[in-house]
Amino acid sequence: MPLKYPSEWKFKGFPHAISNEAHREFAKLVDIIAEGDTDPQEIYEDFKAAYGVVGRSSGASWAEGDARSAMRGAQDNAARYVAAFYAGLESVTKRGIDVPDLDQIDDILAEHDIPLRIEPPNLVLRAGDIELVDEDASEEELAVAFVRGKEIGKGGFGKVYLVTRSTKLGSYHFAMKVLEPSSFVADKTRANRRFVRELRTLEKMQHRAIVPLLEAGMTAEQNPYILMPYVEGANVRDALEGAEPSRVLRIFDEILYALEFAHSRGVLHRDLKPQNVLVREADDQPQILDFGCAYLLDEGDENLTTTLIGTDAYVPEEVRRDPRHRTVQQDVYACGIMLYEVIARCLPHPSDYEPIEDQYESYDGLDHIIQKAIASERRRYASITDMREALQSITIR
Repeated sequence: MPLKYPSEWKFKGFPHAISNEAHREFAKLVDIIAEGDTDPQEIYEDFKAAYGVVGRSSGASWAEGDARSAMRGAQDNAARYVAAFYAGLESVTKRGIDVPDLDQIDDILAEHDIPLRIEPPNLVLRAGDIELVDEDASEEELAVAFVRGKEIGKGGFGKVYLVTRSTKLGSYHFAMKVLEPSSFVADKTRANRRFVRELRTLEKMQHRAIVPLLEAGMTAEQNPYILMPYVEGANVRDALEGAEPSRVLRIFDEILYALEFAHSRGVLHRDLKPQNVLVREADDQPQILDFGCAYLLDEGDENLTTTLIGTDAYVPEEVRRDPRHRTVQQDVYACGIMLYEVIARCLPHPSDYEPIEDQYESYDGLDHIIQKAIASERRRYASITDMREALQSITIR
């Protein structure tokens, strides 16, 4: 029975070719099979036909050359090549001739970094490499893929999709970030490096208020992806609209607690804003996401981040002047902006500050903390810990 695989791989192409080295190994397997038969020409004829060449060769040596030529002609599409090779094996097996087991075929594919595996009756992507398809995909495609749902986030270095993976036991929802550089990212290699750095960052971030990493790999189009839990909830600005002061301060204490943890591991977020902090509906637990702009203090690459990272309203003046200037105080500043925004429902103006306490008497002492968090670098809190301790000292009226 022919191997089944997504029709897109056949007609639109598969983003992997069979290298000359891999082709030589597959051709050698055909030679070994032929040597075990009393009429080797029939073996070559079977493989030649599997690769789509009709007509009989004039002799065994001609058949051998024609079979190799037919195989070479399929090298540009690894999926088509492997499916044809399997079809040749099936034809030969009907003659009662021994053939290599599928593990040997898979070993060749893995050795040459071809992300395919034979799982009769399907040809599938190797574990860790995924095919991301749309909801109207064929049944064959859905069997080996995540189903892509709505886009739930977007940035310069990636998009985030709601995806579903189905098993015999049910369907499960995740958030998947796929590196799809937008038009202003001219160097995809550089973007890939930033994405890999995000992966290393997330691996360090094991905290209840940080969205964890579940899996990472490459899509069929060779774009890196990161799989995360799908957080059911709203961003912190929307979630805390009209909230009691005690709830606001508790949520922000958790946010600062998570950042305190990240900073202790040498990681800055650098793109804190309400859209990157979700409040989980089930238990009111804040979850920080998108460490894609994070700077690893102990692994900094001056050549990698020389442009402004972050959303302008949440970036302090010293960083806007010099994007290479990276300290924990950038996250302190962003937290001060967010805290004011959540309560006042607008952004603060550091040079023309309108006090919160004039409208919300319950927040006695909060203005001083926010103003210190968004002050100039010299006057700002030196650490997230300092800001957190100040917030904990507030007594709600």
